[in-house]
Amino acid sequence: MSGYRRDEVIGHTSNELQNFEEPAHRDTILVEPLLRSGVLRNFELNFRTKSGVFRTLLSSAELLELAGERCILVASSDITERKSLEQELMHLTAQLFRLQDEERRRIARELHDGTAQNLFGISVNLAKLNQLSGGTTETKELIEECESLGNKTLQEIRTLSYLLHPPLLDEAGLVSALQWYAQGFSKRCGIYVDVFAEPMDRLPADFELALFRVVQESLTNVLHHSGSETASIRLERRSDEIFLEIRDKGRGLATSKDAGSRNAEEFIEMGVGIPGMQQRLRQLGGRLEIDSNSEGTTITAVVPMANGAAQAASASRASS
Repeated sequence: MSGYRRDEVIGHTSNELQNFEEPAHRDTILVEPLLRSGVLRNFELNFRTKSGVFRTLLSSAELLELAGERCILVASSDITERKSLEQELMHLTAQLFRLQDEERRRIARELHDGTAQNLFGISVNLAKLNQLSGGTTETKELIEECESLGNKTLQEIRTLSYLLHPPLLDEAGLVSALQWYAQGFSKRCGIYVDVFAEPMDRLPADFELALFRVVQESLTNVLHHSGSETASIRLERRSDEIFLEIRDKGRGLATSKDAGSRNAEEFIEMGVGIPGMQQRLRQLGGRLEIDSNSEGTTITAVVPMANGAAQAASASRASS
C-alpha cells in the first residue's frame, strides 16, 4: 500500500519518510488526540506513498508499551477509491439539486406569468358575461360558480408558484422570505409559527435557498407528523456560523418510546425528507442536527460562513 520495502521502513519515523502532508500533521492528527484518549477509532488521514501519491486511510490507533517504551499501533485500510466515489456522488448530488432548483424556478415563473394570467383573464370574462347575460337564474348561478372556481384556482396557482420558488427570496433575502412563508403557512394550515430572525447581511444565494428549503421541509413535517399546534423558527449568526432552528411541541419523530435524542441518520428510514436536507447542507460544509422526543422535535441547520460572504452573495446573484 505504501510502496516501500520492509528494509526501507524499519528504523525510520513517519516524518522521515514524509508520510504526512505536513510534519505537524503527525502530532495534530494522530499523536495528540491519541495521548488524550488512549484509543482512536475510524479517523481519516492522507498518507503519502513512496511515489508521492496520497492515499486516504481509515484507521484505528492505540497506545502500547513495548520494552518500557510507549508506542503507537495503527491499523489502516485504504479507502481512496471510496473517497473518490463519495466526492463524485457529492458532485452529482449538488448538480441534481441545482437542476431541481432551476426547474422549480422555471415552473414557478411559467405558472405565474402564463397559467395564472390566463385564469385571471377567464375570471374577468366570466364576471363581464354575468353582467351582460340576460339568461335565466340558473345560467347566472352557473357563471358565478365558474367565476368562483376560477378565482379559487387562480389563488392556488399563485400560492403553488410562490412555494416552488418565492421571488421574495431573491429580491429581499432569507429573513423576509421566512417571515412571509411562516405567515402563509399559518393561514393555510392553522399552525401558529413564531419567527425570530436577527437582521443580517444577505447570504450567498445557495446558502439562502438551502436554509429556506430546510424550513419548508421542517414545517411540512410539523404539519404531517408532529401534531403540534405551534412551531418556532430562529435564525441567527454566531461567530462564523449561521444557525437555523425549527422547533415544535408535537409527538416527536422517535420510532420508539425510549428513542430519545437521535442523530439525523437514524431518521432516514422515516421518509420525511431529512436526507435531502442533509445533502443540501453538506454541499455547503454544514450539518443537520435533530433532537426529538415525546415533548417535540428540534431541527438545527448549521452552515459555516467563510470570509467575504457578502462578496460571495453579490457574485452569486450577479452570475444568476
